[in-house]
Amino acid sequence: FFNAIGTDPGLIVLGISNHPDRPKDTAVNIERTGEFVVNLVPKQFAQAMSDSATDYPPNVSEVEELGLT
Repeated sequence: FFNAIGTDPGLIVLGISNHPDRPKDTAVNIERTGEFVVNLVPKQFAQAMSDSATDYPPNVSEVEELGLT
């Protein structure tokens, strides 16, 4: 989850919850690379976006699992 909190400079607040037994891949990737992006999706992809946030194991690609490109 994220929210914009400023414009000059542009700032966002990023909230990442953890799985019960491990950090989410998002947190691991941010810590590993020091970078992240925020993506917005059009309405027709809202359900797939929501489905991609379910509890997939780290070795499973949500993109492939949901048939996205």
